[in-house]
Amino acid sequence: VEASGGGAVAAKEFGKEPFSNGRDRRYEEVKAALREQFGRDAVNERSKPRLKALAAAHGVEASGEAAAPKLSGPDPARTCFRFDSTMQWGGGDAALIDQLTYRVGYPSHGFPEAEGKPDAESHAAASPAPWRYFTGEAAEFAADCPELGALRDTVLLLKAFMVPTAEELPPLQPWTVADADVVWTSDKQGGLSAVAFGRQLSCAYVGREAAGEKKSLLSSAFGRIQSFFAGGANRPRAPPSAADPSALAQSPICCEDDVLHLKELPSFGGRVSSVEAEHLLQVLTVPYLRLPLLLSFFAPQHRVATLAEARVQEMLDATLFEPGEWLPPAGSPAVTEVPAPSRAPFATAAGLLVNEMQHAPEGLAASLLEIGTNALELDPGKFKPDGGPAAILYAVRLLTRVQSVA
Repeated sequence: VEASGGGAVAAKEFGKEPFSNGRDRRYEEVKAALREQFGRDAVNERSKPRLKALAAAHGVEASGEAAAPKLSGPDPARTCFRFDSTMQWGGGDAALIDQLTYRVGYPSHGFPEAEGKPDAESHAAASPAPWRYFTGEAAEFAADCPELGALRDTVLLLKAFMVPTAEELPPLQPWTVADADVVWTSDKQGGLSAVAFGRQLSCAYVGREAAGEKKSLLSSAFGRIQSFFAGGANRPRAPPSAADPSALAQSPICCEDDVLHLKELPSFGGRVSSVEAEHLLQVLTVPYLRLPLLLSFFAPQHRVATLAEARVQEMLDATLFEPGEWLPPAGSPAVTEVPAPSRAPFATAAGLLVNEMQHAPEGLAASLLEIGTNALELDPGKFKPDGGPAAILYAVRLLTRVQSVA
């Protein structure tokens, strides 16, 4: 197969639906097509094991790479229970139900109660609704495969309770076990509806952009901050990150220009000037660059005492130790326009701190050591709950946490 170039063809064919398990009719069809195209010797005793492995893995090589184009991540068309993206019957759900009904012996149209009734059966075949097996509306199938309903409801409730806004959750009140039972229904187009706790459950992440919609970083960030400070209909379940400049300024900040229009700047107990506060807020607007810039900002002797302020400590901890956007193994997309339409190009595999240690450790270490050295100079000789001792304790804690990460 490899010598004739049939490996790529086989991987491409086995990557299409209906999928093969290496022992079915689909496998025989692809094998016959390869022999017809490349000759009978293209599939022999030596190449059959690889061909069967390709079929069972849906065209993906054992090394994780396909002979055809690489897969950059999970294919939505093959993913089941995508309730966080859509409440529409999907390709992964269809493939699962198709395999289950074939194994158990149910009709594919979704109306097992119509079997043996010619008129009802012809109507069911003309208007199939296989998602009725998925929702449990086909009671016979639900009774034969109760584990499907249990798994479906578990995934739904898990994703429903991870919504980012409190308004999407059931109200706080006493609930019974019966209230948690999920009642599923569907429409003629395969739209799914799940009702529990006296309301329709929604798992879709409200901050996710619709497919094909292009939204800038500034507009999306402004919407999140505005909903938090303005008390909009969809308030987040948790406050913004302490490293968000809007949290420090108590006013929405999406870019450096917004800092210039602030009427009041944080002074951190009078420890920083207005010019320094303006510079600090502008640094916070660039998450990918702000870590080394913030450390170098607070490292000098005349600013290290600012580390005694609780808000500054929270801001530095969030900057250094929050994971941020995650970089999948497939890598990040190339930046093709400025400003970037999403934060995907700035994602990291293990957080910004580890990323900085890998690519620019010298500057990071120099700023941290300067913070530790200058903080020790604030020792007044006796402990006080604020001022120099508080800055020293925080500096020691900061250096210890960074060393544990390293």
